[in-house]
Amino acid sequence: DCPEPALNQPPEELRCTGLYADIEGKQIADGVEHFLPANQLWSDGAEKDRWIYLPPGTQIDSSDPNDWRFAVGTKLFKEFRWNGRRVETRMFWKSSATLWLKAAYRWNADESAAQRFAGGDIDVGGDSYHIPTTNECDQCHKGRVDRALGFELVSLALPGATGMNLEQLIADDRLSDPPSATHFE
Repeated sequence: DCPEPALNQPPEELRCTGLYADIEGKQIADGVEHFLPANQLWSDGAEKDRWIYLPPGTQIDSSDPNDWRFAVGTKLFKEFRWNGRRVETRMFWKSSATLWLKAAYRWNADESAAQRFAGGDIDVGGDSYHIPTTNECDQCHKGRVDRALGFELVSLALPGATGMNLEQLIADDRLSDPPSATHFE
């Protein structure tokens, strides 16, 4: 019951992105894997969770350990909570060999739904919270062909990485050129 998004546009509603099997119950969809990199960038005190969807049967091109390349259909999600409340979920979706669609979704007050949001300051229980614009997202995610931050060799191999980490990627045969070590110190 999700409308087809416009060409080269992400869905208008978070429930249509594939992150949740049941958005109201917060049940993550099959095939979507939780991960936390060892070192997370500061987010003004917001709490974060992250997930990745790797299309079945695909591998990450890890031939350049400093610049992984992802299969078309890969999706990365990052959810932000402010004072214990969901306020936004960001999505990066590799929709073609050269295009990543990106969107920020703003959660409603009862956390039952989230709509695509162009960015800006919002009120969260009397606090001001900033959801970045697409251009602001691009400022942090530039410098790599596939622009994925936090889901890379070092971040997933250092102590503290959890969920879909380097060891799990290797065990699941998801890397084209797995390194000999699964953990770095």
